[in-house]
Amino acid sequence: MVPADTVAAAPDPGSRRRFATGSAVGALPALAAFAWLLTGGRADLLAKPTFGNFYDAQARALLHGHWDVPARELFIEGFHIGDKTYTYFGIWPSVLRMPVLAVGDSLYGRLTQASMLLAFAVALVAVAALDWRIRGLVRPARPCTRGEAALAGVVVFAIGCGTTTFFLAGRAWVYHEAILWGIAWALIAFERLVAFGERPSATRLAAASASASLAFLSRPSVGLGPVLAIALVLAGLLLRRVRHRLRGRGARALDRLDWLAAGIDGGRATRWTGPVAVALALPCVLYAWMNWSRFGTVFSVPWSKQFLVSIDERHRAALEANGGTYFGLKFLPSTVVQYLRPDALGASGIFPWVTFPRFTPPVFGNAVFDTTDLTSSVPASMPALLVLGILGVYAVVATRRVGAPGLARLRVPLLGAGGGVVFVLAISFIAQRYLGDWVPLLVIAALAGLHVLLARRETAGRRGRRAAGLALGAVAVLAVWGVWVNLSLGVLYQRLYNPELPSQRAGMIAFQYDVDGWLGGGQADLERASALPRRAARAGTTLVVGDCASVYWSDGHRWWPVEGAPAAGWFRFRGYVPEARGWQPLVSWGPNGAEQVVGIRRLGSDVQLGWGVPGDDGTLRFLVSARRPVGEDPPELDVQVDRALGEIRAELGGDLLLNVEHQHDLEPGPFVVGRATTPGVAEEFTGQLEELPARRAVCDAVSSASATPAPRAGSSS
Repeated sequence: MVPADTVAAAPDPGSRRRFATGSAVGALPALAAFAWLLTGGRADLLAKPTFGNFYDAQARALLHGHWDVPARELFIEGFHIGDKTYTYFGIWPSVLRMPVLAVGDSLYGRLTQASMLLAFAVALVAVAALDWRIRGLVRPARPCTRGEAALAGVVVFAIGCGTTTFFLAGRAWVYHEAILWGIAWALIAFERLVAFGERPSATRLAAASASASLAFLSRPSVGLGPVLAIALVLAGLLLRRVRHRLRGRGARALDRLDWLAAGIDGGRATRWTGPVAVALALPCVLYAWMNWSRFGTVFSVPWSKQFLVSIDERHRAALEANGGTYFGLKFLPSTVVQYLRPDALGASGIFPWVTFPRFTPPVFGNAVFDTTDLTSSVPASMPALLVLGILGVYAVVATRRVGAPGLARLRVPLLGAGGGVVFVLAISFIAQRYLGDWVPLLVIAALAGLHVLLARRETAGRRGRRAAGLALGAVAVLAVWGVWVNLSLGVLYQRLYNPELPSQRAGMIAFQYDVDGWLGGGQADLERASALPRRAARAGTTLVVGDCASVYWSDGHRWWPVEGAPAAGWFRFRGYVPEARGWQPLVSWGPNGAEQVVGIRRLGSDVQLGWGVPGDDGTLRFLVSARRPVGEDPPELDVQVDRALGEIRAELGGDLLLNVEHQHDLEPGPFVVGRATTPGVAEEFTGQLEELPARRAVCDAVSSASATPAPRAGSSS
């Protein structure tokens, strides 16, 4: 047990206000930076992202009194149970949407970015609260100076922008939203649990339980941390009861575990055992109720019922190899090595000069992973928190040796947060976003280490103060590096590795080579070829084919098309589509009377894009896109027919409607604009169709660089 007199009275209210003001000053630029990355610099928090409607669909279903949602709303993430479809995502982000969607559906599918920004703000508030709470454990009753208030702001900014929490802004979708809310509520739950240990009250315990429940109902792996922490407190209280009935050596052995009770005064163990049990039951019962209502199971998820598994052989094979689950201890060797290796970053010759590691995470033993993405690590992307965290863990374990016995109150939160990390280490996925599950553990440990260093700088002798100052300076350098790394990886993920629109990739590459040109660079990570090679180059390589006929970019696994000219199948139009005229040809290719066609047709106020292939009767049969409304002004149309990749894409006003892949039997022959001879489509486009100049942003940026590498041979795929 932590003696009650080890934590003195809190500093005066002026110190609290000064600390809060400094934290808020640091939070504001972090929020601005997060919002900028989240919106892609468009200052639009109500955009409609891909995979941004899952929580909306669940919210609308709950408003109508049921759990099942239309299968079309969940796509690959739907679970077919009987004749109904369910989602496996937690319900907190859906509950958050319910008041908005109860008014109307005008914002349906447009609330993901606003929710993520709110979650980030809540997380920053939680960081500031934890910082203040841990400060009181190490340096009780010390007045907060202006300098320390400024440092509090720096800490909030560095944790907000220098961890994977910031990287999550790189893509506005439900996967990142779930992790953000899990982090935010978990941090609040841990802070309230520490506060409860300092001065037990029903209000503090209820807040810890409610926050743990919301974390568990947002991201179970992150929420598991505070739930385990509450369970440890309950175990500590129960052990006290057992100890009181023992004598001698048995009682002395249990004395060593008294810290599990989170510092609650020994005489109050009987009083708080019941309330803590209720606090633990709340998140567990809510999660079990949610799961039972949807799947008929208490805590497990029937992964074999997922639509993704039914349509994708790779996912199905991974699930079968692992006995119908994605979890197992056999994944730990691979995940631990990847997430803790210090070399999990790649150097790049162009802006931002750091990138994802060039290697795919290695797999050890007989583990069959579902997904192994290019992923950084804790030491590489969050080095300041790791260094401080190691010191913090030592201080929490050896409280008397470092002169901060109050830090013993952090043992339970650290163990709980560590348990949440173990959960995500035992999953058959390795991905950058999963580093977010480490954030609560790192924040708690790092704040403890920071305040131990600050205390030593204030109280130690001259040599000790100097050593503490040098350590703080080194941590500051690592913090700046962490901010740059997470900003860089977030931008690269958003605009190169997983863009919402293909045009974002072209814009980013052009910007990279513009910066390279301004700095007098030599076109790093750039290759030229006469044709697209079969094998992708190393991740981050840009390839120019011919005289800018087309441009591709490699993520290390495959080539992604970036931009091109009409000769390579890239076309841009502005056109007005007449009503009730059937399919109109945009681009056709192949032999006369048996062409393949990318066409468009008007359906009332909507239009539809399609790829037409001659059927057995010689008439075109179209694979059609979803319908999109068009206004009075002629929309812009982008068509890309890539024979080398076997892909056909068509955009309407920047919105990708038609996306056909793995079609390696595309007809040869020159492209024809606005005309076709195959039955099933108009012989000539009967509306207005204006060809626009091809986009050349990347080629222009590359051409302006100082050096030009020699072309290398390539073979068409």
